[in-house]
Amino acid sequence: MLTALRLRLSSPIFLLLWLALTACGDGNSPDNQANQNNGVNSLEETSPNLNPEVDITPPSAITDLSQSLFTLHWSAPGDDANTGTAASYDIRYSTEVITEANWSSATVLSGTPAPQAAGAAEEFIVPGLFADTNYYFAIKTIDEAGNESTLSNLAIATPATESIYYVSADGDAAWPNCTDVNTPCSGKTAVENAVAGETVYFRAGTYYPHDDPVQEWIDTPDQFKGERLPWNPANIGTEGNPITFKAYPGETPVIVDNIYGGAFGVYNRSWIVWDGFTSTIVDSPDNVIQLVVFEQASHCVIRNSHLIGVRKGTHHNSALIFLNYSNDILIENNRIHGMNTYEPGDGPDYIETAVNASGILNFYTYNMTIKNNDIYDNYLGIFDKDTEQNNVYLNNHIWGTNSPSQGCNTGIQINDQLSEYGEVSGTLAHNNLIRNCDIAISLYDGVGLLDGVSVYNNTIVDSDSNNETGIIVTDKARSASVYNNIIYGYQSMVRYYNNLADNLLATTISLSDHNIFYNSAASQWHHDWITTYNSLTDWNMATTFDANSSTDDPLFINAGSADPDDYKLTAGSPAIGAGQGGATIGAFPDGSDLVIGYRP
Repeated sequence: MLTALRLRLSSPIFLLLWLALTACGDGNSPDNQANQNNGVNSLEETSPNLNPEVDITPPSAITDLSQSLFTLHWSAPGDDANTGTAASYDIRYSTEVITEANWSSATVLSGTPAPQAAGAAEEFIVPGLFADTNYYFAIKTIDEAGNESTLSNLAIATPATESIYYVSADGDAAWPNCTDVNTPCSGKTAVENAVAGETVYFRAGTYYPHDDPVQEWIDTPDQFKGERLPWNPANIGTEGNPITFKAYPGETPVIVDNIYGGAFGVYNRSWIVWDGFTSTIVDSPDNVIQLVVFEQASHCVIRNSHLIGVRKGTHHNSALIFLNYSNDILIENNRIHGMNTYEPGDGPDYIETAVNASGILNFYTYNMTIKNNDIYDNYLGIFDKDTEQNNVYLNNHIWGTNSPSQGCNTGIQINDQLSEYGEVSGTLAHNNLIRNCDIAISLYDGVGLLDGVSVYNNTIVDSDSNNETGIIVTDKARSASVYNNIIYGYQSMVRYYNNLADNLLATTISLSDHNIFYNSAASQWHHDWITTYNSLTDWNMATTFDANSSTDDPLFINAGSADPDDYKLTAGSPAIGAGQGGATIGAFPDGSDLVIGYRP
C-alpha cells in the first residue's frame, strides 16, 4: 500500500507519525471513513511532499487500446498519471489472454514508438502474424524514473487465412490460390481483386505497373491515361477494414514508373493503404511526371515507403506524391527525394529552375496529414498549391544542399494560387525541422486567400547563411500566426509583405511573437517589398511584432549536423519555457523524445 502513495515517505519520523495518526480515532467516523473510501487519493491531498525530487508516480494505464488490421491504436498517457510525456512503451503480445501474472512470458515487440504528449493519438503496426491465430496485445508505459503503469486493456486480433494474400514480381497464380505464400499472384491480379479487410503482401522484386496494367487503365483512351493509374484498386475498403498493400516483412518490393502520369496510388476509391514500397521514376520526354497519385481519393494512406525522383531540365507540376480533389489522406514515415533539375552542363535542356517540381504537390485536398517524413533534395518540399483546408504538416525533416540538382527552393509552400473564389484555411505547419532551403516556409500569394494558417514550433536552419528567408507571409494571408519558431543562420529572418501605411499588416499577421532569431552575423527583418530593419528592436517598434522574441543563440546540441536529434536543446537554452504559454520554442519540446523525420 505504501509504495503506491504519491507521498515521498523518505523520512522514518513521518512514516511513524502517519501510522500513529491512522491508528487513532473511530474507524467509523466520517473523516476516517472518507480516508478509507478515498484510499491513496485522500493521502495525496492532505500529506506533505517531503522529498519532491523523487518521482514515484507512474503513468496511467492505457484504457483505449484497440486494433484494426494489426495496427494498434491508443491514447498516450502522461509521465505522471495523465500529465506530461512518458519515456517509453513496452508492447507485448501472446496467443493467450495477457494478465499481470503472465506478462513476463508475453512476446516483446521491437521498434515501438516514443511516447507523445499525454492525450496524443498513438499507433503501431504489428508485422509478421500468422493466419488463423488469436493474438492478444497489451501495453505498459514507463516514465523516465522507471515507474511502470499497470496493464492496459487488451486488444484482440485474428488474421483469417482468406484475408491475407501474396504477390511476387513473377507470380501468376489465380486470386483464390495466392493465400499460400508459395503460390503468389501478380500485382495486377491483387489490385483488381482485393476487397475490404484484406491484406496483400508484396515479395521482393521489381514491378512495372505500366507493363501489367489493370483492365480499367487499358480501356481508358490514350489522351486520358495520364489521369488514371495502371495499378488502381478495383474495390474500396471501409473504415476499420481498409484494403492494404504492403511489403512482405523484411523484404523490399520496388515499383518502377516507366511511362508517365503515375504508377500506383488511388483514383476514385477510399480506405486504401500502401505500405513499405520503394518506387522510382524512369525519365520520359514529358515534363509532367508523377509517381504516387491520390485523385478523388479519401481516407487513404502511404507510409514507410522510399520514393525517388528524377532530375530534368524542365518540370511542370511534377511530384513524387500528387494529390487532387482528395480528403483525409495520411502520408507518414516516408523518404521522398530527388525531384529536381539537372546540374549545370548535365543536359542540353538545363534551366536554373524546376517549376513546381515537388516532393508532395497538392490541389484541392482537405484534412490531409503529412508527418514524420524525410523530404529532401526536391525543388519544393511540400507544395500546397490551391484551396487546401485543415491540412497538418508536422514532425517532418525537410532539407536541401547548395547544388542545383539537390537544392531546396522552398521547404513548405502554402498557396491559393488558382482559385479566385477558393480559400485556404486552417492549415498548420508545426514541429518540423527545415534545413538549408532558400525559403523555409512561405505563405504565398495567388488569386485566393490564405485564412488562419499557423506556423509554430518549427526549427529552421541555414547552416551557411547562404539562403534567402526563414519565413515569408504575403498580403493574401489573413490572420496568420507565426510563433515559437527558431530561425537560425538566415540573414533575412522574416518577410511580411504588406504596407504599414495601409494598416493591412495586422490583418495579414494576427500573431508574430516568442520566436528566436539567431545569426552570429547581421540579421534583417522586412515588411512590404522594400523596407528593411536591421535590429529586432527596430522591427518591433515599427510593427509591434515579436515583443517577446529574442536574438539569443538557442544552443542546439550540434548546429550544422544532418541528424535531427542534434537540434534538440542543451540545458540552459534560452528557448526552454520561453514560448507562447510557457512552451519551449523550436521543434523539440524540452526533454522530448519526439521523433522528427523518417525512422526505419
